[in-house]
Amino acid sequence: MLMLGGVNPAFAKGAEEALTSADEAFRFQDYAKTIELLQPLVDQDKIKDDQARHQVLERLAASYWFTDDHDAARTLFGALLKEVPGHQLDPLFYPQELVTFFKNEKQRLAGLGFIGRGDTSGGNEGPRFTLVEREIRRTYPTAAYFMPFGLPQMLGERGSSGTLHAALQGLGLATNVAAWLRIESLKQEGSRVIPKSDGSEAELLERVWWVGTGVLAASYVYSVVDGLLNRLPPVEMKRSYKVVDPDAPPPDAEPDSAWRVVPANQGFGLSIAAEF
Repeated sequence: MLMLGGVNPAFAKGAEEALTSADEAFRFQDYAKTIELLQPLVDQDKIKDDQARHQVLERLAASYWFTDDHDAARTLFGALLKEVPGHQLDPLFYPQELVTFFKNEKQRLAGLGFIGRGDTSGGNEGPRFTLVEREIRRTYPTAAYFMPFGLPQMLGERGSSGTLHAALQGLGLATNVAAWLRIESLKQEGSRVIPKSDGSEAELLERVWWVGTGVLAASYVYSVVDGLLNRLPPVEMKRSYKVVDPDAPPPDAEPDSAWRVVPANQGFGLSIAAEF
């Protein structure tokens, strides 16, 4: 009767029949039938009364446990304990093995922080995992993705790839400049002529110069194209779980700061923006 009173009116007739049949099946230890009847009610959120839903979750989890599907039992017991951390199983109604399984699961979830260490009052006390949503805004101009030294990958939050391109372009540029300077030093003073005795070295340095220039150019072009193709959305919602203690005072708000690429007097430059 408790479960019947919490049925969503839009599905009252079919849900009432399912709950009645599930109660009978559970009493006669037909746990497969109980699962077949109760799982759709949980999946479609047809039971709106909290106490009735808690009883359905308990019966459904117990039915999974009796059919040796312990993973499903853990999932449903976890959903029940998330709402009522102090929930307990009646040791006179369930076997001791199931009661122990339930207690162990409660301790495991409390240790992980997914539920508070509540008492029998059902309060959701103590630190627990909470879903945290954070909005990320990116205001990078398109021109920033044409900057060298792996900056397009850095803007795409791929630091390792950006570091690789920065190293390749730096190596290519250093090779280019070093070879050019050495070639210039081989030229006779006041002319652009290289003595015949230094001709072989000059030819080798010319090849080195082309190699350095090729590495620099190839890495730069790939970095720009890759950065534009993998450009992150301007607005993104990131969701993550973190341990939050509801009884703890709220932390002081920290200024929101971020590095940005913005127009400067000459070209583009890096700046740091913050909100206080």
